[in-house]
Amino acid sequence: MKRIYFLRLVATIAATGLIVLCIWQLRYKSLLPWIKTKQDNMVQDWRFMRAKNIFKFEEHEKTAPSYQKLVTNWNPVFITCGGITNIKMTSHFKTEQAYRGFLGANQEKWIDVVFTTFPSSRAAHEYLIQYLSNPVDPKGLSAGIETTDPDKIIGYRCFRGKGGFGEDIKFIRNNVFLRIHGHAVEVDVLARDLDRQIIKESN
Repeated sequence: MKRIYFLRLVATIAATGLIVLCIWQLRYKSLLPWIKTKQDNMVQDWRFMRAKNIFKFEEHEKTAPSYQKLVTNWNPVFITCGGITNIKMTSHFKTEQAYRGFLGANQEKWIDVVFTTFPSSRAAHEYLIQYLSNPVDPKGLSAGIETTDPDKIIGYRCFRGKGGFGEDIKFIRNNVFLRIHGHAVEVDVLARDLDRQIIKESN
């Protein structure tokens, strides 16, 4: 009898342990996406704060120019750039607009323009830093080097990069973040003209 009782006790403990283990695994697996999301957010926050220090965010905020008003409902006018005249809107999501223009049947030359408006100039500045803190650029372009030459600066802060897809310019002006990609075409003149339009919209 004692042996039978002992075997039943062992079987009960084993079954209970198995049930607990299954429940734990199910709960743990359901938590995995949440844990991964929290880890990803922590890494992103760390990169963002580190980028803020590297790019001297607070120092530049102290010297940022002020404007009479924020830019809202801006509809850019595109000048001819590298022979490209058909720059048209490709998407519009609330505060972000994207445009593309190309030249040639096989699009040997093309330009992409994306701009986003924010509730404040500081928010636009933070977005620029967040963008620069991203280690992976989906278009294969480098984050770029900040332009400090007064003759080459576009906007308040300007970063230029080059990659397999061509030239890349990112800049902020007031509450606008603007990025231009140019393949087989110089986009400097277009970027400067758009910057002038933003300034006009800001005053």
